[in-house]
Amino acid sequence: MEPRETTEEKETRRLLLQIVQQQQLQTSALKKQLLFTRLAALLLAGMLVVFLGIAGALLPQAREVLTDLGGISRQLASVDWLQLTQEISNLTQTSEQSLVSATEQIQKLDLDALNQAIQELHAVIRPLADLFG
Repeated sequence: MEPRETTEEKETRRLLLQIVQQQQLQTSALKKQLLFTRLAALLLAGMLVVFLGIAGALLPQAREVLTDLGGISRQLASVDWLQLTQEISNLTQTSEQSLVSATEQIQKLDLDALNQAIQELHAVIRPLADLFG
């Protein structure tokens, strides 16, 4: 006859079964975690390849832009800003003088005499316009 298990042995067996079940659950969770970690690594590698491809395609354009910016900055550095402002000031003064002169000429214009001349011209041309229809 087999000896009967004691309560303590039953409890030990039950605890051992629980430990085995917990280990199986942990193993399953770790396998899932490993799968997702590998997927994440694969996606990151794919993103890196895409990023490097885009960077490689844009690099010549960026180099060209930087070259153009270098040329523009050299041109701006060679500008004589003091002379440019003096020329703009001179141009402004000349324009102002021309505007004053034009205003004076308009003020000197005898509008009454001009209106009289237009009316006389109209009177002379009206018979000719009636003649030619």
